[in-house]
Amino acid sequence: METAPHLSPLQVILSRHRLLEQVDNGVKDKRDLYDQLTVSRSTIDRAIRELEAENILRRRGSHCEFTRFGKLAYKQFGGISQTYKTLSNASKLLSALPERSELGMSLLHGSEVTLANQRAPATPFKDISSVPDGEPIQAMLPVLFPQQLQFLCQRVEKGNSIELIIHSDIIKIMEEKYESEYEKMDNHSVEINISSRLPQFGLIIVGSQKFLLSVHRENGGLHGLIENSKTDAVKKARQLFNQHQAGSKVHKLVKKSE
Repeated sequence: METAPHLSPLQVILSRHRLLEQVDNGVKDKRDLYDQLTVSRSTIDRAIRELEAENILRRRGSHCEFTRFGKLAYKQFGGISQTYKTLSNASKLLSALPERSELGMSLLHGSEVTLANQRAPATPFKDISSVPDGEPIQAMLPVLFPQQLQFLCQRVEKGNSIELIIHSDIIKIMEEKYESEYEKMDNHSVEINISSRLPQFGLIIVGSQKFLLSVHRENGGLHGLIENSKTDAVKKARQLFNQHQAGSKVHKLVKKSE
């Protein structure tokens, strides 16, 4: 949280965003700020003095609060920090892909990016089930996570039509380890296509509403998830899906009893 002298109000807000975020969330006593922020007390005291000097915070004893200008400035400029974080996370995901990856910046504009935690790699999938009934779903999955398979089976039961492109190896895994889920996919509303040439990212498109793009590590683990609901980005995602669908083959599910 160190800040060089003579910074503009915008630069001060960005460099002190963690402290201001706490104040905005109701943590206004300096003693509570000491507990919440993982920096020294002298650093916090210096940050508060700088914010006072720029008329962003005012202090009454140990109590800190926004000035009228500070509140307005924080709301206007605070989002820049989140934008930078999104771009930084997106950069980490893009660096994990081959240089000639089909994943263009048009898919990232206006997106939310979540990096996977190695201790809980599937956490980014926690909100994947929030899809309206009846919305058509297109999914391209070079790697299959149980959460994704569960999501698709739930949507089949809810009546969503599904177009699915998966790697040929995944069919074998479904037959051997996910027999009940495999049989649920034997439905007139599900079209399965197989391909041996899929990119290093997965794609789930929900109607015209949004898409979820999962970037995978070389070992198949989840690196992170990109979610985007911008109309143009969803159109680009659908074009990408259609390109891979054109190069795939329709697969007919065969039950073990057959």
